[in-house]
Amino acid sequence: MARLPNQYLFVKSIVDVKRLFDEATKSYVVVESRDAFEYVDGKKTEKIVGKNITLMCTRDDEDYGTTKTGKKIANLKYKQFDIKISNTNFDVLLGTKVKLDPNKLEKAVAYRNDFGEQVSIVYSDLDIVK
Repeated sequence: MARLPNQYLFVKSIVDVKRLFDEATKSYVVVESRDAFEYVDGKKTEKIVGKNITLMCTRDDEDYGTTKTGKKIANLKYKQFDIKISNTNFDVLLGTKVKLDPNKLEKAVAYRNDFGEQVSIVYSDLDIVK
């Protein structure tokens, strides 16, 4: 699973999706799509509940500033991360440009587990940019 690479977009345990998916500063393409399965008691079932979508940021014009030591904070350009969508019928060609409508957001939280800080972002669907 690809992880969201830029921890500077987190606001406590809520992901700042308005900033993360701001069309004025960022663009995204789909680089992978696979079925998302339901888990019961930590075990994967055969029930498909949506799609796991790996997005790649192709444009990030935002300036994240510098760290306390003066090092420039990298932007998201060419970084990949996963989101989940509830639409089980979503099907696009890889490389398709998409936008994320804030009204279709279902969940966006950050949490810690054995793999470190993780992000769970769930949308009902993605919009294809024509």
